[in-house]
Amino acid sequence: MKENEPVSDEQLNALLDNELEDAERVRLFDAIRNDKDLSARYCKLRQVKEMVSLAYNEPPLPKTGVPGMSQQEVTSKITRAAAALVLVFMGGIIGWSLNGNQDANNASFYTVDRLNPNTIHSKRVLLHLATGDDSRISESLEKIEELLEVSAAQHKPIEVEVVANSEGLNILRNGSPYANRIRTITSRYNNVSFMACGIARHNAELREGKRVALIPEATEIPAAVERILKRVTGGWSYVRG
Repeated sequence: MKENEPVSDEQLNALLDNELEDAERVRLFDAIRNDKDLSARYCKLRQVKEMVSLAYNEPPLPKTGVPGMSQQEVTSKITRAAAALVLVFMGGIIGWSLNGNQDANNASFYTVDRLNPNTIHSKRVLLHLATGDDSRISESLEKIEELLEVSAAQHKPIEVEVVANSEGLNILRNGSPYANRIRTITSRYNNVSFMACGIARHNAELREGKRVALIPEATEIPAAVERILKRVTGGWSYVRG
């Protein structure tokens, strides 16, 4: 990249995908730090990539075979279609934000390790759990409890949703090692909800050949991606667990 040369989206995507040489990466980071507009573009592209990854967590499994296509080919096509759908929605989100849409501008994006319950200003927070990693799940539940506790102590209204899909669905299944902790959270606070992705549950039932029962505190929703996109476009803060 030459001095004062405009930075393209292709260059920013390459930076996000870690595809640049060290020298070029350093030059781009310097440009981003010194240019507010460029920094905003970089952040929005990063948000798109984060949200697109949602589409790959839980593609719906086909109920019947498709003539002339293997099961793997069908699942691959469904996964790509899901990713395309997320891209369409996220393109709309960015468009609304750039055109001054208030709700889209209010939306914030975090990873759970960067969420500070003492400084977040959002009154509506969605935590997305798609992992089976115990340390990540524990950290997510700790942050949610702390967020609810801080908001109650400061008398600040807040609404929290925990949406689980893919491997994260396991925390809401009967017999979950987190069942007692979730029960404690929901009994202590009436402004938090735990939601299980219906697609993830259906896929688990197909894989295991039996009904998947959820803990009483869990509410089933049709699809995690649909819920997340609806909340983000409504100005909710998104936290990736």
